[in-house]
Amino acid sequence: MLDLILAILHDLLIFAPVGVLIGELVQVQPAMDAMAAARMASLDIWYAVLAGLVLVVGFSRAIFAAKGWPYYRHNAFFRRRLPL
Repeated sequence: MLDLILAILHDLLIFAPVGVLIGELVQVQPAMDAMAAARMASLDIWYAVLAGLVLVVGFSRAIFAAKGWPYYRHNAFFRRRLPL
């Protein structure tokens, strides 16, 4: 059940930043006043929060979901590489 909840949440969170970007496209105008700039800053904060949540839920899926960490360990993206 945890796997299903994390999968649904991850999928919804993937599409949420797209909605925020569309909202930013609607807000952008050639002559923006201070209120419009404040709304744009608010949308930027929401974008950052949602992007962070996508990462947190995605890694939670990789660790706690049905396949578990051993399934993803062979993938180069998930391997930790130490700088030389």
